[in-house]
Amino acid sequence: MGLDGVLEAAIRERIEDLFEEAERARGIMGPERAAEFLDMTPNEFKKVAPKLPRHAVSPRRFLYLADELREWVRRQPERPE
Repeated sequence: MGLDGVLEAAIRERIEDLFEEAERARGIMGPERAAEFLDMTPNEFKKVAPKLPRHAVSPRRFLYLADELREWVRRQPERPE
């Protein structure tokens, strides 16, 4: 790969990083980050995901908004440990 290819790859990587930073700032997250945000394991998240507020970006891919997840958590009944 020549210098042009290296520079192009570096620029693409930086652009992807900037998009990810912007998504974090807006509170937009994919399922992995949403599970982490809710302090759930991936399996726990998969079970509860259909009940969560989410936005389809394709028939099988969803995005979650931090504000909506916070509100969902607030509405859940408290359960004694």
